[in-house]
Amino acid sequence: MRIIFFVLALVAVSVGGYFFYQNAQDSPGMTDRPAPAPLPTAEACLTENAVYEYNDDRRLMLRFRRVPPPNGAEVELAAFEGGQPIGNMAIVVTVTSFGTEYVFNPVNQIRSGAQYESNVTFWRPTDGGAPVQTYLFDSTMHYSGHQLRNDSPAPGYIFMPGLLPRLYRDRIDQPAGVFRFQACETPAAAPTAP
Repeated sequence: MRIIFFVLALVAVSVGGYFFYQNAQDSPGMTDRPAPAPLPTAEACLTENAVYEYNDDRRLMLRFRRVPPPNGAEVELAAFEGGQPIGNMAIVVTVTSFGTEYVFNPVNQIRSGAQYESNVTFWRPTDGGAPVQTYLFDSTMHYSGHQLRNDSPAPGYIFMPGLLPRLYRDRIDQPAGVFRFQACETPAAAPTAP
């Protein structure tokens, strides 16, 4: 008699669970999950705000910084309406675990052809040494060798094979890889004068 009661109870719980599950599928909001927010793309970010990680490892970060004007002179190029100054960008690689920075300034090459174009493939370390060949790619992995400006779209990937020997010399051993765009950070506002 107990077995019959146990079997009936088990059947009742199973049927109740089935109806509850069906009801939950039909009612909105019970099982619907919000769509994940779209990931930021490099092209939607200005170069000066872009943040990169090496092989998705936060111990090796890359950001851009404006190259200072030569000899402290204020150089402004009126490339836009309103005469906004534009600036070439230096690559700053930070080893967060050691608090070490490696800064590279662009080395321009002028190529002849139907029109002259400022093309950058090498970046010179500010602390001396041979220029490091650098490859810039957009988020669809198309190569771009154009000079990076503060207001140009950020590259999606940055490949610097010549960086690894410099890191290894400082006892920072990393496997081969690329810097991948991670975030677009708004720069901190400058303090206002009282």
